[in-house]
Amino acid sequence: MIGSKRNETLILTFVTIIGAIGLILGLYSLFAVSRTGNVSLLTKNIHWHAKLTILIDGKQIPIPAGVGITTGNNIDNHISGMHMSPIHTHDSTGKLHIENLNPSAKPETLTIGYFINDVWGKRFDSECIFDYCNGSLRMFVNGKENEEFEKYTIKDGDEIIIKFASLR
Repeated sequence: MIGSKRNETLILTFVTIIGAIGLILGLYSLFAVSRTGNVSLLTKNIHWHAKLTILIDGKQIPIPAGVGITTGNNIDNHISGMHMSPIHTHDSTGKLHIENLNPSAKPETLTIGYFINDVWGKRFDSECIFDYCNGSLRMFVNGKENEEFEKYTIKDGDEIIIKFASLR
């Protein structure tokens, strides 16, 4: 009896330690990605949201509902685990849904360029947004200018504003 009780205590202690280590590693990976943008640390499912606003000469361009579901290109379903792209919209508010089963497997699926270029089927890089290329193109993430453009890895809660001003 005494040996059995001791074995139960050892097993319970072992399981508790392993569980705590798993929890710490999981929280660390989420924290590391939110702080550093290092997607290679993130191996768990994510369901994030970001807000995208595109302004051309001061006029807001609507982002259609269903991009990556019914409009644009519905691609990489194996990464989202659904019948929709890993980044998609449900409505026309500019809210992006980022749903990914394993971001480290294909990190580019978390970039703004992936959404605009690959999923939406439009053009976005450091020179152009859509067909607008001769002018000033700037991108802001959470109020700060960002020059990563299409390579920027979206993070949960981001507010992304892309501004193009024509040369006059």
